[in-house]
Amino acid sequence: MKFADIKIKKKMMFFTGAGVLQLFCLVSVALWTVRMFQQGLDAAVMEGRREALALNASAQADGIGVTVANAMLARQFNDGTRERIQAFRKQYLASFEELASLSNSDEDKQKRTAIEKTVRQWREADNALIQMMQAGNYAQGLTFIPRKLLHGWTSYGSNWTTTGTFGPRN
Repeated sequence: MKFADIKIKKKMMFFTGAGVLQLFCLVSVALWTVRMFQQGLDAAVMEGRREALALNASAQADGIGVTVANAMLARQFNDGTRERIQAFRKQYLASFEELASLSNSDEDKQKRTAIEKTVRQWREADNALIQMMQAGNYAQGLTFIPRKLLHGWTSYGSNWTTTGTFGPRN
């Protein structure tokens, strides 16, 4: 049977059916593409949030270091200094808590653990400095800074460099 032998009504139905099939395929591909874009956008937003939280925690920890160092150099540790340190600690702990809820993969959890370990070491060093300042041992504190904190800064910086990014990289 040749195409020329088919009546015009059947030809029109054939072409209409082919057009509908093409339209269905195009709509399906378009919907799939939109869904893939949306998934990529959601992943990018989540990655951005995790990175923002990691950077926020880093900034808060840095704020504590600067506050303690300034108090040491000014030889003044008062209630205002203690309140600023507590505010910084509260903020970075909140960032860590939210980061923990967003970190799903084992790699993310390992990175967060490494950051928390580094911050914990800094907190211990800061607490030791605070105790020295409260006891009036500013000279001992000034020798403590290069010995403990500056050595810790190297590992602190490298931990943030290697662990500051969460989630898969494409």
